[in-house]
Amino acid sequence: MAMVNKQTTLSRQAMLLVRLLIIAQLQSDFRVKAQYIPSKDNCVADTLSHFQDDRFQREAPNADSFPTLPPTFLSPPSECIWKDSYF
Repeated sequence: MAMVNKQTTLSRQAMLLVRLLIIAQLQSDFRVKAQYIPSKDNCVADTLSHFQDDRFQREAPNADSFPTLPPTFLSPPSECIWKDSYF
């Protein structure tokens, strides 16, 4: 959360994602703020972060069976050397 709210991190790989988020915010005129929600109050996110597919289906029975692809403007530029390693 701190990485998103402060828009900085010591991790080089994570900073590349932060930069993409910042660019998307500037291009689309929106702001992202992360807020902690305890696991007991956020069951769906908790199941996803722990890769608990069976529990996720119980918690969100109307969810799509297949993941939704992110918008193309969030994809790294083709000249990024790390593109194939992280996406």
